[in-house]
Amino acid sequence: MTESLEERQHGVKQGSPDLASAETALEGLEQVTTLSPAEVRRSFRLDVVAASFYSVFGLAIVTFPAVLARKDGASDLVVSLVIAAPAIAQLSTVFWSRFTQNMPKMKVMLGIGYAARLSLMLTLIAFNPLIFALVILLANTLEFAKMPAYASIMNQIYPDNRRGELMGKVRVVYSVVMVISAALLGAALEQYSYQVVYPVVALLGVISNVIFGFIRYRDEPATRTPTPLRKLLLIPRTDRRYGLFLWTIFLMGFFNLLASAVFPIVMVDELKVSNGFLGLVSAVQSFVSILAYFVWGKLSDRRHPAEILFLTFVFNCLIVFVYLIAWSSWLLILVAILTGISLAGADLATINVAIRFARTKEDIPHYLGLYSSLVGVRGIIAPFLAALMLNFTGTRAVLLVAFIGITISSLNFVRVRRVLSLG
Repeated sequence: MTESLEERQHGVKQGSPDLASAETALEGLEQVTTLSPAEVRRSFRLDVVAASFYSVFGLAIVTFPAVLARKDGASDLVVSLVIAAPAIAQLSTVFWSRFTQNMPKMKVMLGIGYAARLSLMLTLIAFNPLIFALVILLANTLEFAKMPAYASIMNQIYPDNRRGELMGKVRVVYSVVMVISAALLGAALEQYSYQVVYPVVALLGVISNVIFGFIRYRDEPATRTPTPLRKLLLIPRTDRRYGLFLWTIFLMGFFNLLASAVFPIVMVDELKVSNGFLGLVSAVQSFVSILAYFVWGKLSDRRHPAEILFLTFVFNCLIVFVYLIAWSSWLLILVAILTGISLAGADLATINVAIRFARTKEDIPHYLGLYSSLVGVRGIIAPFLAALMLNFTGTRAVLLVAFIGITISSLNFVRVRRVLSLG
């Protein structure tokens, strides 16, 4: 998946400013090559089981909250807060990447993971939509705080030439379980309030964390002091290829989030979907992801993950178009199919983009942190801009603006792709 050491030595990274950058790019690139097939298989099996238990927790903090909040009487602003929660949570990822740089990565992953899962217990006191939205924001923030450590773990436990394939297979099983989890969670929320259901979900998330902790990860002693925050934030300038990539993806993602902010409003206010139907939609989405992960996993080992991200935004553009013309709730099945394809690709590409672009192994958390934090920036702006626009216009007008924006940004990526030499 990643470039060979020889390629790095002769070509390094297009756009590296000088010889010093080239020398930096060679530091720490050689992955641990002593991974035995048995060790990889063991890590894979534990990863699979952990992901299976995580499936319900993932649904609970991403798929259902916006609709649950709207049904509970949430305003457009509160719905926007719930929609933006995952993106807002990512805003601090770059700071976590520096803060945890010299810490044992597995301990960081597990410690913050436990805090994230247990934070969902606070739904017991979420007696109004705003408190519920804040709990969801907290749970997402803690989940993303561990992502830089997770990227380092994935880089070590799976070999370069099979990482995309193995991560894809883990997510295939995750999606299979999620098909069942979505139906059960939707049915449970029809019978009980989220104050009852979500604490149970939190316990399943804790079990997932316990199982993941059995993966053998060899923490390597830090070879340098923590990167100064200013230097970390200037990576897009010192690595011009990554900077151009970040800017291009930022534009595409901004318009996608602008549209996503009005999706639950369309579902509840216009299409009148029930929690049970939302469970069906989630199950279809998960089933499609099962098939998509097989394709994306193999493709990500052969193509640059930035190209995969671009393709996911093409599917996102189609999703916005379906919402734009939606007249029946059954069209959400088509949305589920497109979303399943898109999310599967984005899930694999996000981690692998950081691994591919990073100049050294120790830079991987920083590159992922920068990417995630920029998602947070657009996550703060786009959904609330959508809420503001809804005061002056309807949902379809917001969707039309988003559709045009994603289309133009996607066309721009075609040009950027040639500049970055991704092919």
